[in-house]
Amino acid sequence: MNRQLLDPFEPEYPEAIEACLDDEYAVKCAFSHNGSLLATARSDGQCFIWDMDTLNVMRRLQHGEAALTGLGWSRSGRYVLTYDEVGVCILWDLDDCSVRARVAFESAILCARVHPRNSKQFIVCPSREAPCLVTASANADEPPSVSPICISAEGIDQKTKAAASTCCCFAKKGIYVFFGTSKGQVHAVHVSTQKVVCSVKLSSSAVNTISRNPRGTDIVTNSSDRILRVCQVVLPAEEGGSDVRKGPMPAKLEPSMSVTTKIQDIVNRVHWIQAVFSSSGDYIVSGIEHKAEHNIYIWDKFGGSLVKMLTGPNELLEDFAVHPLRPIYASISTFGIIYLWTRVPQQNWNAFAPGFRELEENIDFVEPED
Repeated sequence: MNRQLLDPFEPEYPEAIEACLDDEYAVKCAFSHNGSLLATARSDGQCFIWDMDTLNVMRRLQHGEAALTGLGWSRSGRYVLTYDEVGVCILWDLDDCSVRARVAFESAILCARVHPRNSKQFIVCPSREAPCLVTASANADEPPSVSPICISAEGIDQKTKAAASTCCCFAKKGIYVFFGTSKGQVHAVHVSTQKVVCSVKLSSSAVNTISRNPRGTDIVTNSSDRILRVCQVVLPAEEGGSDVRKGPMPAKLEPSMSVTTKIQDIVNRVHWIQAVFSSSGDYIVSGIEHKAEHNIYIWDKFGGSLVKMLTGPNELLEDFAVHPLRPIYASISTFGIIYLWTRVPQQNWNAFAPGFRELEENIDFVEPED
C-alpha cells in the first residue's frame, strides 16, 4: 500500500460494510501494526491469520482445545500472542508457525499484550493471579522467565480470589505499562523497576478494557459503570527525562494521569464491549453489547459528542478492531461472520465536463431539434 496515494482529506471512519469473511468460530480479532494482516481468535482453539489484500487465510495456528479469549500482535507483525480460558498463553512465530514461548497459569487469562519494542516480552493478566511479565528465552526449547508484578497493596482478593488487575496496555515505547483494576483504578508501572509511578481513581467499578492512542498521549478505559473515560498521560519516556508527548520534561513535572473526557449513552445506558482510538487518535470507537444490534459508535475525543453510528445487521457484536492506517473496521458477529467496514469512494464526474449532469436513475432522453 502506497500511503502517498491516499486522500489526505479522507475521513477517519468508514461508512458501510464492503466485504464479509466467513469464520464460523471467530470471537476476537486484531489488525497487525501495518494493517496488512488480520488475526482472529476462535472458540475451537485455533487462530486464523487473514491476508487483507486477498481476504484469504494464510496461516492456521492450533493453540489447543480450549476456547481462545484474545490475541495480540508484535510491532514487527512476525509474532502473534494467543491466550485461552484455561490459562495457557503462547507466543507464535509466523515465519514457520512455531511456538516461540509457552506459559501456563492456574486461571483464565483476562488480557495479554506484547511489548511494542521487544517482541520476546509480553504482559499477562490472569483472573486469579497477579499480572506477570514474561520474557522468552533465547532458546525456544527453554521455558520463559515469569516475573510477577505487584500493582497494589490489596493484591489478590481473599474473598473472591480475584486479582486486582483486569486489563493492561503498554505505553508507546514500552517503558511503562498501564493496568486497570477491579477497584476502578489505573496504575502506570515502570517495566524495568516494576514500580508504580502514578495512579488515578476512575470510579468504584471495575475497569474492563484499556487502550492508548497512537501518539501515546492519552488512554481510554471502559468500566462496568457504562462510562468511557479518556485520560491524559504525562510520563517520563526515557531515563534521561522526556515526555511521552513532546520533548524534554521539566524536572518539577511529575508523572500524572487525569480524566479529560467522559463518554456515555445517557438515553439507552448500554454496556460497551470495548473502546479504542482511531488511527489518528482524535476519535473514540466503541461497540455496544446488545443481543439484536451490531452497532459501532464513533465519538469525538475532546468534546465527547457522537460523530457517527455504524449500523450493521441484527446480530450480536462480539468484537471489533480498527485499522491502524486506513478508515477500515473489522467486526465479528455472534455467528462468526467478520464484517469489513470501509468508505465508499465518491466519484465527481463534474470534473470532466462542466455541463455534465449526474443521474441517480435512468431516464428517457429526448434529443432536442436543431
